[in-house]
Amino acid sequence: MVQAWFDVGMEVQDIRRKRLRDLIAEMADGNITAFAGKVKKSPSQINDMLASRKPFGEKVARDLERRCRKPEDWLDHEHDADAADGSEPAARLDGDTLHTAIQNVEQVLHDLRVSATPEARAEITMAMYDLLREGQDMQAAARVVSRMLRAMGGVRPVHTE
Repeated sequence: MVQAWFDVGMEVQDIRRKRLRDLIAEMADGNITAFAGKVKKSPSQINDMLASRKPFGEKVARDLERRCRKPEDWLDHEHDADAADGSEPAARLDGDTLHTAIQNVEQVLHDLRVSATPEARAEITMAMYDLLREGQDMQAAARVVSRMLRAMGGVRPVHTE
């Protein structure tokens, strides 16, 4: 079984909790009580949302975004922590297609008897994902990825004994 290097099945509630932790770190150096005061919520309400004891609903999420001066739906999407350019969040990936892309890339790497750096593997997997989403059949997508692998750096032969 191929292990994905990121979780594509994260639910909105989980993303909101993660984003809330980011906001607390950003706005109050991780201090829940200080953050709660800034957003006019009780510390216990913030703790309950973080611990999944209470639902983190749409109304509360939009209210927190307004109070924290974040764009609407900011709490609902993953964000690249390294992107300081204020770019929009990436579109959600289709988990089934991504899983198929990962499996296909692993099969192509195996068939060609090569390994790839994590960066090259990620790039190749996203290319495979895009090809599958555009309606390419798996064999055609695998041929394109095979050509990419031969042309790019970060790929090395696997030594078998």
